[in-house]
Amino acid sequence: MNLAPGDLRKQGVAFDLPIAVGILVAAGLAPLPERPPLVVGELALSGEVLPVRGVLPIGLEARRLGFQELIVPEPNAPEGALVQGCGSVAPGP
Repeated sequence: MNLAPGDLRKQGVAFDLPIAVGILVAAGLAPLPERPPLVVGELALSGEVLPVRGVLPIGLEARRLGFQELIVPEPNAPEGALVQGCGSVAPGP
């Protein structure tokens, strides 16, 4: 996992879920789709994916960047589904 540049401070939980997904893919425990989705959520210490604020603007930016799939926590699914052209998937607990 590369968190370059080293002089840029990284704080909060924004990297936890992407790092966990990357480890699962690298270990062969999760498939890597041909067109990877944008995954949004906060990873709890229990492994549960918690809801986050701002899913609509995140989804709009994902669509603008060409993502075809947006994966969000179940409580954020209604907000994520408002983004036209970027499917919203709500993973179960």
